[in-house]
Amino acid sequence: MLVNYLRYLLSAKTLHHIHSPFVYRLHSQIVLPRKQYYDFELLRQFFRPLTIDKTTISNLGAVEVSKFFFRPTVSAIIQNFEPSQRVAELLYKLVDFLHPQTILVAGCNAGVAIHYLAKGWHKSKLVGIEPCQPLAQLTEKTASAFSQVQILHADWQEGIQTAAQFSPVLDLIWLNTRHAESMYFVWKNCLPILHHQGAAVFHLRCRTSAMEQMWQQIIAEERVRFSIDLWEVGMVFIDNRQPKQHFVLRW
Repeated sequence: MLVNYLRYLLSAKTLHHIHSPFVYRLHSQIVLPRKQYYDFELLRQFFRPLTIDKTTISNLGAVEVSKFFFRPTVSAIIQNFEPSQRVAELLYKLVDFLHPQTILVAGCNAGVAIHYLAKGWHKSKLVGIEPCQPLAQLTEKTASAFSQVQILHADWQEGIQTAAQFSPVLDLIWLNTRHAESMYFVWKNCLPILHHQGAAVFHLRCRTSAMEQMWQQIIAEERVRFSIDLWEVGMVFIDNRQPKQHFVLRW
């Protein structure tokens, strides 16, 4: 991971190296500014009790064995799998910028990302897929105030099929599946229903070799025209009117 991070630092560019008007506007107005919205403090207060919640979560599969060596707690799920504060705030600002009508969340965890996405653009219709039943139930509880949010407890294939019935066309996908393999599976199966000007955001977290390999496969996809690597997250945009470009940017 350290080698990959050093490679990122050496290749990451600043605003002065961006020649795409759309990417320049996105990076200068959405990614870089640390503007504090009123909702941010409310959301931090809402999730603060969960950051110290020691309730155990079962049925996480291989992650449970390989990462925790014991049954993980809600607080451990938030610490290890939910987006960091700045990534969560980026999701909020991104949907406020793009105004997507339909959003798919692959990997609900404790519902942090769902809250920031739902608050960022209240007109969006969100569908979340979570294979772990205790986490699906937790997200249903934390997101119960949002009438536009539908949580599905299902495996990835069944969840995508059901989500497509709710939203035949997706404008935005947030991928946070806890495994590179499942993240790529969701991406490939959602790509046919992703809007021709849609976007996807990948939570790359610690950038393991599997995550790095998956990211390289994704940005090589023919339908991906813009891709932005911010290390913690990767963003891809579908727009066949644009030439294919890949940006590695400092954040």
